[in-house]
Amino acid sequence: MSTTGTPYNGLKTCTLSTPLGLITLELYYLHSPLACTNFSSLVTAGYYDGLPWHRVTQDVVQSGDPSGTGEGGLSSLNGGGGFEERNRLKHTGAGVLSYVQHPDGLYRSQFYLTLKPLPYADKSGLVFGRVKEGMEVLQRLARVECDGEKPKGKVTIEKAEGE
Repeated sequence: MSTTGTPYNGLKTCTLSTPLGLITLELYYLHSPLACTNFSSLVTAGYYDGLPWHRVTQDVVQSGDPSGTGEGGLSSLNGGGGFEERNRLKHTGAGVLSYVQHPDGLYRSQFYLTLKPLPYADKSGLVFGRVKEGMEVLQRLARVECDGEKPKGKVTIEKAEGE
C-alpha cells in the first residue's frame, strides 16, 4: 500500500467527537509514517478520549495534553519519550493537522488544527494530515469563549475513533 517501502499499519482517518460536532481527519501516512503511527496508536488506545482542547488562538485549536497545560503528553513510540520526523509538507491553510514540537525537539501527543496558513509553523510543527470533514465544527471551536488562550468552559475530545 505504501510507495516508500514501509507497510501501512495505522488508521486512514480518525473522527473526533466534540460537544460542537464531529471532525474527521485524514492521515498522511506516506509523508509522515511515524507521526501517523503514533497518532493511530494513541487513538486506538483511547488516549485522546476526554482530553481538553486546551489552547485556542486566532491561528490554531490545540489538544493532546492530559494535563491541559500545554506542557504534557506522551508518545506511543520510544517508550513514550517522543520521536523525530521531518517532511516537506507545509501549513498552507485552514484544517492542517500538525504535531506540536516539544522543547527537546521531539513530538509526542499534542497536536493542533490550523485556522489559516501558518508559514512560521513550518519550522517546528510536523504536518501529518488534514480536516477531511467538519471544518465548520473547527470554526465553531475557534470561537469558544476563552480566558487568554484557554477555553472557559469544558471543551473536549469526547471520543476519538479511527478507520
